[in-house]
Amino acid sequence: LDGKTVAQGVGKKTVDFVLPNLGKESILTVNIVTNQGVKTSKIKKFSGSDIDFLWSANTSVPAGYRGKALAGRKAFIKITALPHLYLASGPVSRSNLVYDWTFNYKNLPDDSGADKNTLLIRLNDLGDYVIGVKVSTKDKRTSFQKFLHLSAEGVSPKAVFYKDDPLEGPFYGRALGNKISLKTKDINIRAEPYFFNQEDGKTTYGWSMNDKSVKAGKKPNTISLVSEESSGQARISFEMEKEVENSLQTAETSANIAF
Repeated sequence: LDGKTVAQGVGKKTVDFVLPNLGKESILTVNIVTNQGVKTSKIKKFSGSDIDFLWSANTSVPAGYRGKALAGRKAFIKITALPHLYLASGPVSRSNLVYDWTFNYKNLPDDSGADKNTLLIRLNDLGDYVIGVKVSTKDKRTSFQKFLHLSAEGVSPKAVFYKDDPLEGPFYGRALGNKISLKTKDINIRAEPYFFNQEDGKTTYGWSMNDKSVKAGKKPNTISLVSEESSGQARISFEMEKEVENSLQTAETSANIAF
């Protein structure tokens, strides 16, 4: 490797080594001598290339949410490959690259080709998914392959309560939690859905207080509560269901209100 012996011996047909740093190049040479004294050799160049993956899930999060929208079952995922390919002469322009995508090690010819650095997939099950892309120059002088592992395991839709001011809107910076102390005679509550699929589907909402159905506010995921007594307690509950691709997504949340 680069003129230094890294392995040798009878029957030594494999070797492990570290790829060069980004933008560098290493040359691997193998010299073979048979029992009859016949000699042969082979040279292969390895460039310090890499691929960055960016992925985003088409699922719901509140406006201004600083976290990442997570992907649950049946969610669409958009994956973008950002390659960094190098030759001895320097970096390769991305306009000269061809992308070959695989999904769970199966070729995706319709999604592959020149300039096709994005892939849209759906996570139909809760298992692991392996997305691969091989990026090559159009003349096949250099290439690099990398894999991305995704899973919908452990991600399910949920709903979170926030105070919803009639003039300023919802306070997404602080959730209400499951215990609410009512300091005024009224409060507007918004149940914000997280990680529901962002596509058309039959959606139903339901509010209840002390296990009895109550009317929603101006929007189906909001409710306005007014205290008519000097003190007391109530339990408010919210449920949301959405049917997408023959799959039902549900989320429930509740809170005890002291007034």
